[in-house]
Amino acid sequence: MGRARLVDARLAAIGAGTAAPLIFPFVVHDRFVLNIAVFVALYTIVAAGLVLLFGYARQMSFGHAGFYGIGAYVSALIARDLHVSAWLGIPAGAAAATLAGYVVGRPILRLRGLSLAMATFAFGVIANVVFTQLAVTGGANGLPGIPVPRIGPVAFDTPGAFYWLAAPIAAATMVVSWNIARSHVGRALRALGNSETAARAGGIDAAAYKSAVFTYSAGVAGLAGALYAHYLTFVSENSFSIDVSILMVVMIAVGGMQSLWGAPLGALFLAIVPEYLRQLGGSYAMLLYGLLLTVVFMYLPGGVVEAAGALAERMGRWRRRFSN
Repeated sequence: MGRARLVDARLAAIGAGTAAPLIFPFVVHDRFVLNIAVFVALYTIVAAGLVLLFGYARQMSFGHAGFYGIGAYVSALIARDLHVSAWLGIPAGAAAATLAGYVVGRPILRLRGLSLAMATFAFGVIANVVFTQLAVTGGANGLPGIPVPRIGPVAFDTPGAFYWLAAPIAAATMVVSWNIARSHVGRALRALGNSETAARAGGIDAAAYKSAVFTYSAGVAGLAGALYAHYLTFVSENSFSIDVSILMVVMIAVGGMQSLWGAPLGALFLAIVPEYLRQLGGSYAMLLYGLLLTVVFMYLPGGVVEAAGALAERMGRWRRRFSN
């Protein structure tokens, strides 16, 4: 009976979690809130790939804003300068980031630990410098005039309209990542994360799996970047700085690196908290942000998902104790 209730509770939670994004635009009409919802969807796309990379394979990347920017600039330039549909630019941006992830990942994933972290960090810095220096990207002035996606006369040019584009793509990315995690690929990634030596001894091609998950995470980051470009219709190198890469790592740490359910929760954190802290001013905002992260890392090492699971388990024990 207890297990049946637990299953019913989980199904109800999943149903509520699925229904809430669908009805959200019908009950919320505030542009600021809808804008945050769009960014939650975009960050969820990035986080779904990073959870597999960090939490499953235990491979670090502190330069993913570079892939985010590659997707944004490639999609923007194709749609704006070649005068083609954004529907062609967005997959092209994702494909370019995927290719970049493969090219960058093959050599640097031979490194481990701090060396790997510094190599990915260096990639993020180099990518940002390239975005700033190239004339085709608009340099420090940015790239304006990016067309919005359209379906006939319908334009995705408002937060409410763009939400209907970003949210389904985020959901699809979560489904794909979930299926990867549950497949033999996910099991191989977990084996690599636990012990690469043992995984190699078990016949797992470590280089191939590490390259595959890095490439996938780069590709979905590029997809999110492409959507970002067509949402704001303007991009500049400030949106793809190394600070953004660090915040992406913080995002999955807060949500929970070991669980894909933490991806949207971490995305919600990244979309909301900096926005409100920014209103307090530079120094105070960074101070409070640092304190908040310190508390999270000290008391929620497994992220919000693990803390919520532990709380639910404790409440279940209390309920059983008092019911007896």
